[in-house]
Amino acid sequence: MSIDSGDLKGVSSFDDLASLFHRKLGWPQDEWRTFEAVADLYGIDKERLSGVESLAAVQKLSDDQQWGIFLVDFGENEMKRSALRPILNEVATKARATHANPTWPHDDILFICKHSDGFTLGHFRGDKLASAKLRRFEWSDMLEARTAVKNLNKLEWHRDWTQAFDVEKLTKDFFTNLSDLFFDACDAVAKALPDEGERRLFIQTLFNRLIFLRFVEKKGWLKLNDRPDYLRALWESGKDGINPFWPTRLNALFNAANHPTSEKVHEISRPLIGDVEYLNGGLFDDDHRFADPKVDIPDRIFEELLGPDGLFYRYNFTVEESSPLDVQVAVDPEILGKIFEQLTISSKRHDTGSYYTPREIVQFMCREALVGYLRSKGLPEDRARGLVFDHPNCALTNAEGNKAFDALKEIKVVDPACGSGAYLLGMLQELYALFAFLQRQDRRFSDDPAKEEHQRKLHIIENNIYGVDLQAFATNTAMLRLWLTLLVEDTGQRPQPLPNLEYKIETGDSLLGPDPSQPIDWSKQKKGEQSGLDVWNLTETILHLRSLRQQYQELHGEKKFSVRLAFEGKLAELRVKVTGSATKDSNRFEWRVEFFDVFLDEPDARQSGFDVVLANPPYVRYQRIAGKPGLRSQFPRVYSGQADLYVYFYERGLQLTQNGGQLVYISSNKWMTSGYGRGVRKTFLQETTLRFVLDIGQLPVFTATAYPCIVSLQKAILAEETPFRFLESKDWATVENPSLALAESGSPFNQRTLGEGTWALSSAPDSLLVEHLVPIEEFASAKIWSGINLGVTHAFVIDERQRAEILTRDPLCQPYLKPFARGRDINRYSLAKPHNFLIKAEIGNGIERFGAIISHLKRFKQVLSMRSDYNPESMNWWELRPCAYYSEFEGPKIIWQRFQVRPCFSFDAAATYTNDSLYILPSADMYLLGVMNSKCFWAEIERFCPPIQNGRQLLRSNFARCRVPRAEPNDRAAIERLVRAILDTKAIDLHTDVDVSEREDEIDSRVEFLYFHQHEAPTYDEWLAKLEAERGTLIEEVRNLIAAGESASVELKQSLECVDPNGPEILAVPENQRNEKLANARKNVLHSALKTVCAFINTEGGTLLIGVHNNKTIIGIEPDFALLGKTKDADGFENKLWDLLKTRIAPIPTHEVKVTFVELDDKPICRVVVTPGPSPHYLDNKLYIRLGNSTEELTGKAMQDWLGKKGL
Repeated sequence: MSIDSGDLKGVSSFDDLASLFHRKLGWPQDEWRTFEAVADLYGIDKERLSGVESLAAVQKLSDDQQWGIFLVDFGENEMKRSALRPILNEVATKARATHANPTWPHDDILFICKHSDGFTLGHFRGDKLASAKLRRFEWSDMLEARTAVKNLNKLEWHRDWTQAFDVEKLTKDFFTNLSDLFFDACDAVAKALPDEGERRLFIQTLFNRLIFLRFVEKKGWLKLNDRPDYLRALWESGKDGINPFWPTRLNALFNAANHPTSEKVHEISRPLIGDVEYLNGGLFDDDHRFADPKVDIPDRIFEELLGPDGLFYRYNFTVEESSPLDVQVAVDPEILGKIFEQLTISSKRHDTGSYYTPREIVQFMCREALVGYLRSKGLPEDRARGLVFDHPNCALTNAEGNKAFDALKEIKVVDPACGSGAYLLGMLQELYALFAFLQRQDRRFSDDPAKEEHQRKLHIIENNIYGVDLQAFATNTAMLRLWLTLLVEDTGQRPQPLPNLEYKIETGDSLLGPDPSQPIDWSKQKKGEQSGLDVWNLTETILHLRSLRQQYQELHGEKKFSVRLAFEGKLAELRVKVTGSATKDSNRFEWRVEFFDVFLDEPDARQSGFDVVLANPPYVRYQRIAGKPGLRSQFPRVYSGQADLYVYFYERGLQLTQNGGQLVYISSNKWMTSGYGRGVRKTFLQETTLRFVLDIGQLPVFTATAYPCIVSLQKAILAEETPFRFLESKDWATVENPSLALAESGSPFNQRTLGEGTWALSSAPDSLLVEHLVPIEEFASAKIWSGINLGVTHAFVIDERQRAEILTRDPLCQPYLKPFARGRDINRYSLAKPHNFLIKAEIGNGIERFGAIISHLKRFKQVLSMRSDYNPESMNWWELRPCAYYSEFEGPKIIWQRFQVRPCFSFDAAATYTNDSLYILPSADMYLLGVMNSKCFWAEIERFCPPIQNGRQLLRSNFARCRVPRAEPNDRAAIERLVRAILDTKAIDLHTDVDVSEREDEIDSRVEFLYFHQHEAPTYDEWLAKLEAERGTLIEEVRNLIAAGESASVELKQSLECVDPNGPEILAVPENQRNEKLANARKNVLHSALKTVCAFINTEGGTLLIGVHNNKTIIGIEPDFALLGKTKDADGFENKLWDLLKTRIAPIPTHEVKVTFVELDDKPICRVVVTPGPSPHYLDNKLYIRLGNSTEELTGKAMQDWLGKKGL
């Protein structure tokens, strides 16, 4: 059975919910027994439970219940979401216990809240308690119950309840449905609007208006026949056959929203559209296409949007704004932005909707920019960071508060590639929160307290944030989102008119206009050519423009249009003097004119330019960039024919930033290592002070292969030498607090020592013995060379058949037909037998004497004569391009591909040539070949070579920095012998993948010694003998422990977490419950092992042997290997065990636990030796000790007595 919307009609109490969940969702009991004194028991600060009238815990409903369930009753008060986190902080399991009461993992807790508007169900989700996000859904009336019903049915007993709070799925589902309707509507008007761009903008305008009105409807400002579901009511009334919804009623609605109508006029429209408030703002400006009779939108579109099962009423719409730590499972303005951002770039109906910047990253970047800005305004770093990142706990002096408030009030922030406005909204939210914290009687935005919050946001929108984007579709959405965010704070009975934003969020090409940092040379203007603009009194002109724009943003009706004409006229005068034309050219956006208040206003009071530039520049590969000549002339310092588009946004961003200002971008990290990034690196060194580079690896911010990094810098060369921080993280979720992680784990780099070459930054520690490590070219006394760039490969490279034909005609051609290797021929150690050959038509080698070769090449004469590298004055058409190192291919060498996912280096002694996708290192050093194919050398590659897809790109400039260990003669000779043996084995049959793994394993072991353990023994053999001696002693010790059996200091565990899926306990339950039963059984086995470790630490220490049954049978841990990730061996097992110890036992038992492995009867056993800890350790917030040969949990008085005996 499942819940439907009718079931919710009679639900008004927690008892009603209990009965409903029992009947429809299979919850074990129809009445909930509760414990009321939760706040007292857990010591929750009641002052922080704003609006909460009662708090109760639901007592356990069944033995298999894993979640804690809490009932939070706000009575007739509004729900305060902030009240849930203090509860969570006390009832969730923490690393260090603060009480002995029951706790639950923070993501296994369900909050059921009752309040004046209905019910809300909440759940915190995230890797860490401190950063867990509140996910919630709610219902208040039956019109909004559809989303709630869908989510409630996911709370069926025994299901994964987290699915009920999956906002990502809601976003994807809503996007899929909306995009289908969007493109259907575009198709419907294709005949009337044949231009695709115009067609999409028209449908976007229509959808923007409808969605905006759906949110306005939620505020109660639209009424038809006393129905709150205004748009649905209007759609249904349009079926009267007289006044259809489209275009009659809808255009009347848009007209009423755009014009402050007299009561007499409104009396005429009221029967058609009901009560409609004036909204202003530009969204409802007159548009001739809405009145065009040829533009006809079929009823089906509106039925699917607004009908009984329409899209707009299948989902709950909320005007509340989500934040990174508070997300409602509903359609909110944030989701709307993501959806329309994807529609901006969609060209097909079923796009994924996945290419927006994650909200957490936007917030982090905005905050870091604000810290830098406040620091530049004189606020100390620690005060600025405390205010921005933790303002509730920040105590500023009055002077500091005034300084921060005044500085923030004047800040100018721009996103030059604003898209749908993610960074504009992010910065607005941050400034809004800071102004709210800093608010005081003399730090207000309105004399009317009821309007303070609305006016605060209005000030930010009108004075602090700016945006430009190439696509009108995107800027329309950005404006819509800003209008929507004003709705949130408008609490009046009637809406306040929306501001006009078209002069704050502009459409144009951010890159191709003039350099905005260059001052305008007014001296070139002659007084006789001023055309009404007094360039000699620029300040007065700008003040006039500011006044007109301010009036336009706030006025409505006929006055608005007259002021707009005056403003445009004055702006055109300025434009003529700056650009020579009165017309705005969106293809060459003139920043100094369009944002005159940033670049020309008050030159004596503020510097020209923005205080903060934030962006996620578009990731467009260089092959797809149009207008490259314009970019070359506009950005000569950073231009490269291979540069992706984001490179030019770095240069333009610095031009937009005032001296001392902040630039924070997220872009591909390729600028650090690529040749085309040299100009960016040089510019950074010459003009900026880097603050940090946070490399977030594989996170799909743009596409799966963009490799994003976040860069924060100040446009200034500071006098003091301040190192910047670099941190590499493969997953944003692993960085709970990016700022703290950068400070504590980021590697410091002195930017002045980096130079313009490749920046091979790494946060990994150096090898222990760096003095034994030598860069590879220095070690080999040879240079790395690229393969030959042939230009016309199919002319110069032939196959075996073609070679045979040429040699049949003239056997003397053989010296000129060289074996030729491609990427597919490269194997570990040995080169596959090439099936292709290079015609070595080297300049001046007389190959024209051989008719068989020339006859072949003549077939390609035309294309060879047209190649870009052909110079008829210095070469013949049949000759290869000049190359100074042909001779290097003739000798022995090591060959490899540029892109690798594991070490793969081949040796060649057959004068094989290669194309330019391969590299060669002239060397016959077998020791070097062995090192290069080892696991440890791959760590060097990962250190210095940039990532690409699932591997690394071994560009010469990076790869040459990889280091090779020096070795004693005996160690070198041993590796050489192993490599030669591998080559001999592979030479027997080049077409068979022979097994050489034993020799490779020994090479890995020997190379590991050379990289990391030479300080432990003079040679590998002595080091190995030392290990073997230790291992022999260890084997004897482990056998003795097993023979003695379990005791207070010895525990035997068959497995870490492996359970037989065909065991009797699993087979005893119904088949559809076995997977869950198996998962729970594995959790229990794992928990038992961790309990033992924790108990040993808290008692007298001991040894845990994993892989041994308690009946002393040796099982081994290989069954556990199967449950591991990629590394299914002892290394992977140890990594997993340590991950568990670090995340579940507190404090982390770094010094108390030592893990080793030993083989008994050819089966691997894990030996965990535990020493007593200096302080109590807790597993999942619970205290365990050893009593005899068993482990016991201490609670209540027993725990207090035990702690007392320890003096704690």
